[in-house]
Amino acid sequence: MFELLLQRNSKPLICRKIGEEGLTIGRSAENSIVLLDPEISRRHCAIELKGESLRMRDLSKNGT
Repeated sequence: MFELLLQRNSKPLICRKIGEEGLTIGRSAENSIVLLDPEISRRHCAIELKGESLRMRDLSKNGT
């Protein structure tokens, strides 16, 4: 199983397992990971498990 680890200044902030359902990242409370930053879109990106690989899908009009 894969994990996504977000860090700031080498300190872990968020660690989430990526299962079959994948996860989404953005400002909106509906996301798996919520990042309250004005430069992050409400639905910024999705990370999906495809077989034994990960795929990131850009959901933002501003780019990821």
